Amino acid sequence: MKTIKIILIIISVLFLAFLATGLIVKETKYSAKVEIDKPITEVFNNFSKIDSIKNWIPSTICRGCKKQSRNYR
Repeated sequence: MKTIKIILIIISVLFLAFLATGLIVKETKYSAKVEIDKPITEVFNNFSKIDSIKNWIPSTICRGCKKQSRNYR
């Protein structure tokens, strides 16, 4: 019984330490910058087409199908 109590205390301490890391580790932000050498109207038209979303956001799932785009790894 004593060993079970010790194991539960250790698990509880580890769990609380895991939750406490959320207070210590701050939010991480990522940004990316891409230069596109095309006219603004062409770029806007390409980004406005819902069918081409899988080309510029590869992690999205296309509408009407359940598999992810081939660019996602």
